[in-house]
Amino acid sequence: MSSNSSDNELLFRERQQFRQWWIWFVLFPLALFLIGLFAHVMTKQLLLGTPVGDKPLSDIVLLLVGVVTIFVALGLIVVVYRASLTILVDGEGVQINFSPIVRRQLVRYEDMVSCRKCVLPSARLRGGGGLTVDGARRMLTVGGTTGVELFLLDGETLLLSSKRPQELVHAIQTGLSAHQDRLSDS
Repeated sequence: MSSNSSDNELLFRERQQFRQWWIWFVLFPLALFLIGLFAHVMTKQLLLGTPVGDKPLSDIVLLLVGVVTIFVALGLIVVVYRASLTILVDGEGVQINFSPIVRRQLVRYEDMVSCRKCVLPSARLRGGGGLTVDGARRMLTVGGTTGVELFLLDGETLLLSSKRPQELVHAIQTGLSAHQDRLSDS
């Protein structure tokens, strides 16, 4: 199959991030609480020499647990803040990068049957945002109530959240039509 310059033309681009207030309303105070708690306990026991609790941890274990907990809490904030779902549609297909969960996955037009705009299952039913696998259906969601469902030749369904689902469907359908035209021309 020959390739032309229009194959790489960008038809659609969207980047979504976890910026919902309720995520930060839960995550930030929890992280601050854990950091504050371990900073207090470590200061009291390691610097002031006053063991904490009925059965205090040894200094080395407290130091290890405290440092790991603080780094995990800070790391979780950084990971959630930097996490993003990027969807690109071009002449090859739909490129998905859900950093840090899925690194650049390309769904080629030859592997697609169709697509449609859809209403996302509630966050409670899908387990919040992120990657959800439910049988032959995979969902990559950041938030919102709308998305696009891709129906693949292998019987799987890929559901992507989108703030601009109509534009995304149009771009995918344009790419699918161009791909089918190239196949019929060859």
